[in-house]
Amino acid sequence: MFFSIVIPIYNVSKFVRRGVECILAQDFDDFELILVDDGSTDGSGTLCDREAAMCSKIKVIHQDNSGAGPARNAGIDAAVGEYVAFFDIDDIVKADWLSSIYKILTKGLSQLLVYGYNEIDDRTGVCHSYAFAPACYHSNADLRKHWAETLSGVNFNNGFVWNKVYHREFLIKNNIRFEPLRIQQDEVFNLAAYPHLESVIVTDEVLYDYFVYDKGNTRSHFISDRLDIYRRVRDVFLELVDNWGIEDERLVSYIHVRFIRSVICQIDYNICKCANGLTRKGKKEVIQQILDAQDVQDSLKILRHLNAFPSDLIGVNYVSAMEAKSVTRYLAVSWFNSAISSAKELVRKFLPR
Repeated sequence: MFFSIVIPIYNVSKFVRRGVECILAQDFDDFELILVDDGSTDGSGTLCDREAAMCSKIKVIHQDNSGAGPARNAGIDAAVGEYVAFFDIDDIVKADWLSSIYKILTKGLSQLLVYGYNEIDDRTGVCHSYAFAPACYHSNADLRKHWAETLSGVNFNNGFVWNKVYHREFLIKNNIRFEPLRIQQDEVFNLAAYPHLESVIVTDEVLYDYFVYDKGNTRSHFISDRLDIYRRVRDVFLELVDNWGIEDERLVSYIHVRFIRSVICQIDYNICKCANGLTRKGKKEVIQQILDAQDVQDSLKILRHLNAFPSDLIGVNYVSAMEAKSVTRYLAVSWFNSAISSAKELVRKFLPR
């Protein structure tokens, strides 16, 4: 068996059939498909069982709801393929997805293959294509030398697992597993893998269609430990940079800018807009705690030192309010930003595509 394709399934009944058909339509036959039903309550698990009853290539695992990361771990543990590929059930790949990957890997077997992707807005149909410069790294030292420029995410988001294929024995030998994080588990998984890699192939081929769905945006869901997750991602990034001895101000700026943007996301969505049981007074108290947090202020100081702050008016005002630790000023900026976003959305709805 060459490929094991692992798909986490949670309350995605409207996508199950399309996603499975997409995989079964591959023009390459040497694979197994592992569907991990993560405690779905909308009948997705039953649909997975029906698909498995019609095709011997499909395995179904049912487990209590634990998140996409633990679901993928269950898939890795059940896999028998030489390589493990991840697929999100609401995305699409063309019929030559696996055959294209196979041709690349058989030219020079590797522990990791990275390929490009299309990011498609489901509402507007707007597509942005992201392709890598082709490269081969034959040692960890070689990867380390080029990682900041090519794979760190500085140039464009590369924290996903569905645009990568992993050698299964590599994952097992190095105990690379997903942490039980509700969001951004992909990025932490990859950051755990990079220090152990001795062979990596990067292709310029674009092989995956990633769909962005407005209703599926994780910002719209209350996650009690969201800020802790953002801190975990930041810390794993910084640990890797420190352990590898990478001195790159652009990379340091990228890590801290992402963290500050995440803090803004935490306040604007998780605290202000989500149903979280907090009173108005309680929300202000939590926001004050976040603005007072030493690590938040430290990141702001680093970005100020590196002159890496945004230059747009809203960004400048967000940062100014955060540096001043002023909840009142912060909420004023947040309200203004929300009003502008609402106006843009209204205009978009009335304009023809």
